Amino acid sequence: MYGERTHALEAAQEELLKRERLSVLGQITATVSHELRNPLGVIGSSVFYLRQRCNVVDEKVLKHLERIEEQVSVCDSIVADLLEYTRGRYSEKIVGDLSALTRRILEENPPPPGVTVDRDFSDEPLLVPFDPLKLSRVMVNLLENAYQAVIARIKILRNRDNTYHASVRISIMRGDGEAFIEVEDNGIGMDEETARRAFEPLFTGKARGIGLGLSIVQKVIKEHGGTVFLTSGPNLGTRVTLVLPADYGGQVV
Repeated sequence: MYGERTHALEAAQEELLKRERLSVLGQITATVSHELRNPLGVIGSSVFYLRQRCNVVDEKVLKHLERIEEQVSVCDSIVADLLEYTRGRYSEKIVGDLSALTRRILEENPPPPGVTVDRDFSDEPLLVPFDPLKLSRVMVNLLENAYQAVIARIKILRNRDNTYHASVRISIMRGDGEAFIEVEDNGIGMDEETARRAFEPLFTGKARGIGLGLSIVQKVIKEHGGTVFLTSGPNLGTRVTLVLPADYGGQVV
């Protein structure tokens, strides 16, 4: 009995701390996002102007301009994560083709050199109600995580294992009233503790990032009335499965 009460108290304290952190995060997000995005926009526009006006051919200069653009993109992504996580739970769903959305995401986010992407879905339309912007963000997030995981394993195995082939698989299936999206990689994977806390806000095992990526994935899928499952293991890769309601009515876009 005492052990159960202690466990319940610890869980309540942990939940209270989590809510306090998210409350503070929500209070500062609106101001910080506005104050950051204005200068980031100016920096991005200035880099574009320099590229157009200077006719730069020096490889070192081009490399530094690319670094600036890359870091602006990283900062903008962090701001977008903060905004998404602290917004309300409303998703503006329409009925769209899940297969077409996935093909577009893959075209816009090609794999890094040395990484293969396998597609396991039909070209036939799979109509599902979803918010195009939010679900696109979810798919990009999962794809980027998979790319990072296999690249990390490539670096670890460099000059040690020539048999490893980095691969990511995207699967789409339809069940009884549900649609399933799976993003699976054969990258570094997660240990038990990391996998258990993977959806916890502000938790990350990466050197970069603020730990909201998978939290946003779970938040958006819950807004759609769906669920998220994750399985992973060290050097076994990671598989994330999204389950979405596939019943729909209304306009198809």
